Parts: sequence; C-alpha cells; structure tokens
Amino acid sequence: MSEEENNQEVEQPNPDEQDPNAEPKEEAPVLDEQEQKDLEEDKAEEEKDKEEEQVLDDEGNPIPGGGPRNPLKPEILKANLQNLRKTFDGLSYAFTKLDIHEKELDGLGEDINNFNLLREFICSNNKIKDISVLSKMNYMSSIDASTNYIKDISFFNQENSFLYLTKLNLKQNKIKVLPKMYCVYLTEINLSENRINDCSQFNGLPKLKKLNLSQNKIKSCQGLCDCPVLDVLYLNQNRIKSLIGIQNLPNLRKLRLKNNRIKTFDYLPELPCLQKLNISENQIDSREEFNKLCKYEKLYKIALETNPYFDSSGVAPKSEVIIQMGTLKHLKFVNKEQLVKEDYEEAARTLQERREKEEEERKQREEEERQRKEEEERIRKEKEEEERIKREEEEKLRKEKEEEERKQKEEEERLKKEKEEEEKRKKEEEEEKKKENEDNEQKENEENENEEKEEKENNEENEGNEENEGGDEDAD
Repeated sequence: MSEEENNQEVEQPNPDEQDPNAEPKEEAPVLDEQEQKDLEEDKAEEEKDKEEEQVLDDEGNPIPGGGPRNPLKPEILKANLQNLRKTFDGLSYAFTKLDIHEKELDGLGEDINNFNLLREFICSNNKIKDISVLSKMNYMSSIDASTNYIKDISFFNQENSFLYLTKLNLKQNKIKVLPKMYCVYLTEINLSENRINDCSQFNGLPKLKKLNLSQNKIKSCQGLCDCPVLDVLYLNQNRIKSLIGIQNLPNLRKLRLKNNRIKTFDYLPELPCLQKLNISENQIDSREEFNKLCKYEKLYKIALETNPYFDSSGVAPKSEVIIQMGTLKHLKFVNKEQLVKEDYEEAARTLQERREKEEEERKQREEEERQRKEEEERIRKEKEEEERIKREEEEKLRKEKEEEERKQKEEEERLKKEKEEEEKRKKEEEEEKKKENEDNEQKENEENENEEKEEKENNEENEGNEENEGGDEDAD
C-alpha cells in the first residue's frame, strides 16, 4: 500500500464517532400497534401501485417512463358524444356529454380539447391517471371519474377554472390530498375509497352540500370547515381520533363517523342543525361520553353500536341513549330502530338497577374505606406502640449509658484524685526530703562554719600562745 493510500485510509472518519458540531438527529416517533399496522398497510399499497402503474410492452416487459398505451382516440371520443344541444349564443349546436366509462383507457389524450363546450363528463371504470385537461372545459358541470388511477387533483386549486362545476365524483382512486378548490358552485363531492390523509388545505366551499370522504386514511379533521350550506358529511372508515378542525358548518344535518378511532369527545364542534349522527364501531368505552352528545339538541337519529362500552357493560344501546340523552326531545331512532314505550321502560329498569348497583358499590366502597381507615388506625397505633417501646428502650439504654458514663467518670475522677494525691504525697515527700537535705546541708554548713570558727579560734589562740611564749623567751 502506498503512503498516500495509507494516509487516506487513516483520515477516513470513524462511523462510531459522533461529530460534536453535527445537529442532533430527530428520534423517530413511537408508533402503537395500530399505527404500525397502518404504516405496513400503506407501504404495501405503494408497492402495489408501482406494479400496477408499470407500462408494459407487447411482451410484458416494463417500459421506463412509458406514457399511456391506450389513450382516448378520436374515433372512441366521437362515438360516445351525447346530448346535442344549442350553444349558449343559440347560433349553433354542440355535444354536451361524453360517456367513455369502461373503455380500458389509461389517458385522455389531446383531442378532447376540441370539445370545450362539454358539460357532463363520465370516464369511470378505466385506468386513467390524469384528468387535469378538464380544467380547460369552461362549461363543465358534472365529472364522474370514479374507479381510476388518479393520484393528484391539485389542478382544482386554480382560480377561474371549473366555474360551473356542481358535481364531482372521484370515488375509488388513489388521491392522497384534498386540495383547496375554487369551484364556487360545487354542491357535491364524492372522494370515498381513496387514500386521503391530508384535508388541511381544503377550508370549505360556499355552495357545497354533500361531502363524502369515507374509506380514506384521514387522521385529522383540520380543513373540514367553512361550508355554510353543507348538509351531509361522510367520514366513515378513516383513522380519526378527534373532531378538532370541524367548524363553521352551521347547516350540517347528517354526520357519519362510523368505524374510526374515537375514544372520547373532549372536543365537539358546534353543529346547531345536526339531526343524524353515526358513531358506530369506534373505541368509546365510557358511558359518560354519550352524555356529552346532549349538546346537539336537534338530534333525531343516532347509531352507536359496536363500541367497547356496550360489549363490556351488556347494556342495550337504546337504554343507554335514553338514560344518557333522555333530555333530547327530538331523538326518535337509535341504531335504525325507533324508540318505543318498552324501550323507555327497559331504560327505567336499567337505570334503577344501575342506581341500586351504584348504591351497593358506594356502600361497599364506604365499608372498604372504613375498614381501610380502621386498618390504617390499627397500623398507626401499632406503630405508635412500637415507637413508644422503642423510645422507652432507647431511654433505658440512654440512662444505662449515662449511668455507665457517670460511673466511668467517677472512677476516672477517683483515679485522678488518687493520682493527684499520690503526686502530691510524692511532691511533699520530695519537698520534705529536699528540706531535710537543705537542713542537713545547712546544719552541716553551720557545723563546718563552727568547726572552721573553732579551728580559727584555736589557731588564733595557738598563735597568741606562741607569741606569748616567744616574748617570754625574749624576756629571759
């Protein structure tokens, strides 16, 4: 290996080492079991789409980037034109309807642009992916492109397009986003059986009366608002957990939310004209949630079967509705069955049984609470007694310790005194001995002085005597 290659190998970063200047990676959201299942289902659909969208040659091999293989041809177009009528100026005639359903088409081609006076267009049950060419049809009033492969309808978000469109049927396609629309006269939209997961761009239409979004993948209701004359809203078979986002629908009369994932009604939109509500096959497990629906005073029909609460409680839906929503004067049907006298009698019995059961449970809770308090009091007293005994034992030990310390201190004091006395005695003895030694020394000194004095005196006397003897000798 060359030196340059060796240096390059050394300079390669270690993937296990983190760059301190790198931005922290966002952690992937934790998905519950249902969300994980949804994700797997979405991936499987995408894979299936890719297979279905492949354009094959005559031998069945995929053609990269291949366009439509069976577009709308002039002869098919002309053969299916219908409703020859006078034009708006009354000067000529034009075909106003084109019905090309079930023709195995996968594209519309360009020839359709020559018929821009069409008012009704039907191309259902084909394999068409794009219908954006219709945006050039200024007089179009009805479009049925159901059961195709359409994914994108963002071309409806164009001002001054589809000015006369009143009905739009795009059922059973592959649309993912409900866009903003400028179709001011649109009264009916069917987008059921698509893959819509985002409605936030929609934000309403002034003339819309019916909106069908059933069998999609909607989680959030954001954007389903500002439709002043909307009468019917279908949201069955979606992934909705909350109704937040539904607002400004003052004339909504019928709302279907069957087969969603609603557990609670923490938010309920203001729907003053609501008469029919379907919340069957959701995840409501508390009867108090049904009571919240009493805010809809004009409610006439309600469907709520197949919710966990009814499976666990065993209470008939009609009885529960009467108990929880009995104040609603207009309510007449529950799960498509009319409320009759026997239902009210059954509800009264159920309510009485519930009250008796609740009273029994209340007494049981009170008894359990009393027993709990007694047990807590017993435990408290036992604890206090244990603490008292412990304190007494500690006090006893403390006193014993103090007595032991006192005795030890007295013994130490005694020993100290004995030691001090012994030291004092020794000191006195030493002082006495010292004094005795000093006395003896003084006495000895005195004796020595006396001896010296005597000796001196004797010497002086001897010298005097000698002097005297010498004088006598001299006198002689």
